Amino acid sequence: MQVSTERFGPVEINPEEIYDFPLGIIGFPEYHKYGIHRDPKLAPFMWLQSLEEPRLCFFVVEPFSLFPDYEIEVKLDGVLRRDIGDPENLIVLNICTIAADFRDSTANLLAPLIVNKVRQVGYQVVMEESAYTTRHRLFSPAPDAPAEAREAGDVEKANAG
Repeated sequence: MQVSTERFGPVEINPEEIYDFPLGIIGFPEYHKYGIHRDPKLAPFMWLQSLEEPRLCFFVVEPFSLFPDYEIEVKLDGVLRRDIGDPENLIVLNICTIAADFRDSTANLLAPLIVNKVRQVGYQVVMEESAYTTRHRLFSPAPDAPAEAREAGDVEKANAG
């Protein structure tokens, strides 16, 4: 399916990677349809493009490639439990913030997007009582970085990076 985007112009999105977010994404509750736009040069990162608003696009990553010890614990009830379904059908995405210096970019590990790839439905969930943050460094600071930068990376999660 071809989609018009502000950032990339027309892009091709695989219909199997179009997802409905019935509750929207935090900050954007009015937009529900998103598709994955992949650029092999950016792997493991990809774009989650709104199909309703050409200007709305999120830089996302499947977290386990960068954070192998990342654990998700959420309480699901009712519709969410039904829609999320079998864990074998799930993918997890985290929204990233791109910094001017890409090495300072972060991921929101506190509020992952949980997507059932078979039902093509997803929800952003906020983990309660979690040590994760909304601005978890994607990369460990360089050894010669200022002490406060190294400490910021350590505080968020010691096993990251």
